Amino acid sequence: GLVGGDGPEVTWSDFYNYMLTEGDVERIVVVNKKTARVYLRQGARGVPVAASSGSKGGALMRQARSAMGMPSGVSAGSSAKGATSDESWDDGTVMEMSGGSADSNPASGLQSSLGSAGGRQQHQLVYHFNIGSVESFEDKLTHSQQELGISPRDYVPVQYASETNWAMELIKSAPAIFLIGVTAY
Repeated sequence: GLVGGDGPEVTWSDFYNYMLTEGDVERIVVVNKKTARVYLRQGARGVPVAASSGSKGGALMRQARSAMGMPSGVSAGSSAKGATSDESWDDGTVMEMSGGSADSNPASGLQSSLGSAGGRQQHQLVYHFNIGSVESFEDKLTHSQQELGISPRDYVPVQYASETNWAMELIKSAPAIFLIGVTAY
């Protein structure tokens, strides 16, 4: 689940559509050659709640939001009159459009919303997904970035890490420890 700072699980499709195409990915860390941990840039919105609510990931997203003290998935229609789907992203971001000309240039409203943290400390969103093999993941990532027209020098950096879950190692070795304890006694 959410152990080890992996964040909620997403699909490759969600990663591609909501993170990679948006240019929101800061880096990817491949852990133990089987899990890709995706770190998003500050101010990135991540995967919208609506995209994940039907899948098993939806429950994980709600669990992650509540663990971070965020509201869990209020549907866009139930919040306020005139609410848009932009208001229900999984990181609790609410679009704040300044001035009376909100529709004339949506990018300026987005910029002001993301640019000013308003004194709040922003957290970094982290997601993860399972990869088949390191080679196939690298090929798919490279192909996707080429497809998006990203310059090779701007490709998302990929790091590799090995992590040991000591609690699991202890549980796996418990029978041996028990036998040693019995024979020593």
